[in-house]
Amino acid sequence: AGYRDMTRPRAFLVFAILALTVTFSATTYAELYLSPTGDDAQDCLTPATACFTLSRAYTVANAIDTVFIDAGEYNYTTQQRFGGMDKTVTFTGTNATSTVIRGLVDNAALVYVFNSSGAAFTTTFANMTIISTGISSPAIVVMNATTTVVDAALTSLQGSAFIQLAAASGVYSTVLSRLSIITAAPIEIQVSLNGVGSGIFDCVVTGAPNADTALMLIAPVRTPYGYSVSGTTFKDNFGTETGGLKFAPVAQGPRSVGTGPSTTHF
Repeated sequence: AGYRDMTRPRAFLVFAILALTVTFSATTYAELYLSPTGDDAQDCLTPATACFTLSRAYTVANAIDTVFIDAGEYNYTTQQRFGGMDKTVTFTGTNATSTVIRGLVDNAALVYVFNSSGAAFTTTFANMTIISTGISSPAIVVMNATTTVVDAALTSLQGSAFIQLAAASGVYSTVLSRLSIITAAPIEIQVSLNGVGSGIFDCVVTGAPNADTALMLIAPVRTPYGYSVSGTTFKDNFGTETGGLKFAPVAQGPRSVGTGPSTTHF
């Protein structure tokens, strides 16, 4: 009569732990969906309930999520903003030809990735084309955040295709890899002291006609600490290869302290 079955509490405890584990996984890792016919009133959680904007998907995303962007053209008239929350989100399209993000946002970046809370997050853009057509409108601006853009195309018809701004003491890295870039103003990379691993790799950068700068590295020291440029060609819109790299220490202001030769390959 005094016997107690100790297997039941143990079984219940194991079940409870498994339930918590399953719940945690389901709420931490998710696949979200965007469609050219999507609606931001939906939850983005299935292709049938796809959203339309990058910003909406970022808001819905959990700590580590992937946003699948269906083939088609996405025309935005408002800035797509990501940041202020501790999230690592990957946005991936079908490919750079089929998935096109196009925006008309004057005097502001089409895509703005920022870190105002001190959160450590990474945003990745892959397999898509991002085109900014607005006045003085960069395609992507990154502020104090870690960002990767890979297997994609960036175009700004009236501004810089990409601008990275970073605090000198920050730990932020930026990787641009296997991109086709068309930029009406220099790409600006403000290199943080601890941005080891950052760089531009295997890209083709086409700048404004007759421009002598396609990429400007701005750094708090006299060498672009931890920043690499390799396998990349700079040329103007007429197809002429130009010396496209300048380096400007912040202490001396954004001015040229050295220009490459007339033909520049990295």
